[in-house]
Amino acid sequence: MSNQDLSENNIIELQDKVLSLLKRLPNHQIPNFSASRGSLLFNGDPLDEIWFEDGKWYWKETERGQLRFETSYSDEVELITRIIEMSISEMAWRFELNNRVENQDSRRIAFAYHDMLFTILGEPYISHAHLFYQNNRYNGKFSDLHDELYK
Repeated sequence: MSNQDLSENNIIELQDKVLSLLKRLPNHQIPNFSASRGSLLFNGDPLDEIWFEDGKWYWKETERGQLRFETSYSDEVELITRIIEMSISEMAWRFELNNRVENQDSRRIAFAYHDMLFTILGEPYISHAHLFYQNNRYNGKFSDLHDELYK
């Protein structure tokens, strides 16, 4: 089996795992991504792609010809968590919009729903999300929501 075939198989397996997890969520939103020539493309756009090479996953996003984001993952679960997070985030903000409470910070509703969706996925995804958000999302704000979920 060639390296190209191996990479293509890894991409298809990754896509299947992500879709399987997203289908467990209520009112799930399936992202528009496709496996193509050894890469996973978002919205069919080669400017936003994930590929497998030399035992690692790579993710690159470019916008208007400028590299916006580039990283690598040796842990497939961490990569899957990041991919799923994009869909869960969109779902959480759509939920907030449909359930907006006057005079309440909209982020409270969105973040709580976001975290609830991750609890449905269970381990190991919730642990990876916890570590990511502990370091990035809250920056001390809304920590009461975050701490409540991860007691």
